[in-house]
Amino acid sequence: MISDLVQRSLATVNQTPPRDDRHSAGEIVGKTLIFGTIAVFVLASLLIRYVYVEVIATLAMVEDPSVTAYIAVGSGSDDPDAPLSTSDKDGGVVEPELHIVRNRPITSSFRATLRHLRSRDGWTGPFRGFVMRMVYFIALAFVAGLMSWLPTPIATVIAVVLCSGLDLAWNNIVISEWSPKYWFRRLPTSKAWFKVIPAATLYAVADQLSFLLPARLAHITGLTRLADKLGHDPINEASLGAVIHAICRTGLPVIVVSAAVAILIRLPAIVTLARVQASLLPESEETIIPFDRTFGGKVIPEIIGGSGMIGMLDAWKSFGWSSRIRLLKVFAKIWAIEAALFALFLITLSVEFFVFMPEVVDAVVANMNAGSNSVVPITI
Repeated sequence: MISDLVQRSLATVNQTPPRDDRHSAGEIVGKTLIFGTIAVFVLASLLIRYVYVEVIATLAMVEDPSVTAYIAVGSGSDDPDAPLSTSDKDGGVVEPELHIVRNRPITSSFRATLRHLRSRDGWTGPFRGFVMRMVYFIALAFVAGLMSWLPTPIATVIAVVLCSGLDLAWNNIVISEWSPKYWFRRLPTSKAWFKVIPAATLYAVADQLSFLLPARLAHITGLTRLADKLGHDPINEASLGAVIHAICRTGLPVIVVSAAVAILIRLPAIVTLARVQASLLPESEETIIPFDRTFGGKVIPEIIGGSGMIGMLDAWKSFGWSSRIRLLKVFAKIWAIEAALFALFLITLSVEFFVFMPEVVDAVVANMNAGSNSVVPITI
């Protein structure tokens, strides 16, 4: 019996055509381009998110556009160095005329903000604080991993609070002038860390709610079940209309709630945290953007018995409507940039597959055609 099995195995091996593991040059080039495109997209997405979402958005939350400049006019001479005239032709006393000039916020334009950052630190200006941010995220992941026995939202909130000192140091590095100190020498004192904990807790809770509330609504409306069904069962033209109707009926409320939570809960929390952190910037540090470090007199120095920081409610109330609209425009521009980058990535990847790996495209089309023969009822 064993000899028969051996003979059959040898016969099968002899009948099997030799496997050709060699790849054509075109296939190698195609795979290289595809993996290279994916790597470039991931890297570009990370850099865009850091420069625009982290750095520029933080500067927009802290910058105070109400700062004014006063220019005296009326010297009566074309010489800019001539003294101001204090009397007219008749010998009467004339007070100098003052004009109030409202400076345009630096963060109202991406180009102006990037130019401003490069003027401070050269080409690395837009990436200021990058090392500290990486340290913060590594510490955040490490602390959250230590609490994996807790529910993920609770573990994340605790990790954010415990690492809030690193986040405070990053904020102060981003909004201040360059310093020769290493990043670990710019860590805040334990006293400053304790001061920022309430604002960090508020942000951490709001951040988790911005995910949990839409996810819960998606489960209640049946959007989660619909997504699972579409992921496992094919659809055809007959059921396409029902699918679109179900997606609109269940997905639209989730989108509306997600946007409302992001604007009404998460945005005020992150602005409050950024401005509380900015109020804790040491007096020895110079800022790179104009803002009132007393926040309209709300920050009372510790030397005269104050807390030396702004309260959470005052931090949000001092962020005027013009600044809020400007910040929303910043996020809208960021969304447009990310959407354009994603569209470019999909188009480039599709062209590369069509040119270098058409057999993969044919296999996908064949699977879609095979699945179109069955009708999937959509019931939510």
